[in-house]
Amino acid sequence: MNAEQTLRAAGVGTVLALLAGALQAQTIDVYPTPSQPSFPFGITVGPDGNVWFIETQWGAIGRITPAGTITEFPTGATAANDLTTGADGNLWFIHPNGVGRMTTAGAVTLFPTPQPTGGGTITAGPDGNVWFTENGANRIGRVTPAGMITEFPLPQPGSEPMGIVAGPDGNLWFTGLGLGYGKIGRITPAGVITEFPISGNGWQITTGADGRLWYTNKAHLAVRAISVLGVPGTSISVLGAEGPEGITRKSNGHLWFTTVSDSTIGRLTLGGKVQQFSLPFGSTPREIVESPNGDIWFTMQGANSIGRLVISSIPAN
Repeated sequence: MNAEQTLRAAGVGTVLALLAGALQAQTIDVYPTPSQPSFPFGITVGPDGNVWFIETQWGAIGRITPAGTITEFPTGATAANDLTTGADGNLWFIHPNGVGRMTTAGAVTLFPTPQPTGGGTITAGPDGNVWFTENGANRIGRVTPAGMITEFPLPQPGSEPMGIVAGPDGNLWFTGLGLGYGKIGRITPAGVITEFPISGNGWQITTGADGRLWYTNKAHLAVRAISVLGVPGTSISVLGAEGPEGITRKSNGHLWFTTVSDSTIGRLTLGGKVQQFSLPFGSTPREIVESPNGDIWFTMQGANSIGRLVISSIPAN
């Protein structure tokens, strides 16, 4: 990357200056999880303003404060993938056999699905419920705050639904990883599914500041847009041996994404400019989120750590 990068190993006090052009400095803090290996994956901002994340290896959810203090809460469900904050003020997560609800005090309730989910991702819906993809079961799931689950089968077998997000049109939008799937899906709160063809497939998906849905196209090394009418739009190329995976929208409208194999996090500005910031080799960044103060937090699965990019250390645009 064509910039100087400062990497701070939290709790150790080590500061490494990685020089590669020396235009400006990006400060990235790295916080190893107390349990090792933890394989952190999904990440979200909780109702308490802290950042929360899934530890797939240990069957736990971690909480990290703005100061970098990590507390782990066992869930009783191993190999969980993702979590979100529900409208009820609790944390909801998906695991291979169902979904779970956890209070910020760590009290967990598990709700099994009729058949194994096979993993997936989870998001708060516009209807007050929580929605999730069942990657192995080829379904989209909905769970009420009381834990009542309804499943909606996808029209095409082997779709392998993955990312899901509440769209600007009041519906949920999702991606699929299945070989030959090549669609972005929309599901209404009532469960009506419509699919729109795209080139390649999608991994994660988010709502852009322009009212379109933006998704990561890993195989085609791109971040792409689609309108709420299902019309494919802008495609932005991303450098690397393998394309982007996680994606989120920042409060200023910029999109942030992860590239797993290349160990970078990237920013796509409103003007279409892509900037990528290097992490230590083998970090394997997965999911990414903005904290209340504007910093960018992300899981580093390969490093068994949580990372933070200090937003004030980079140019605004």
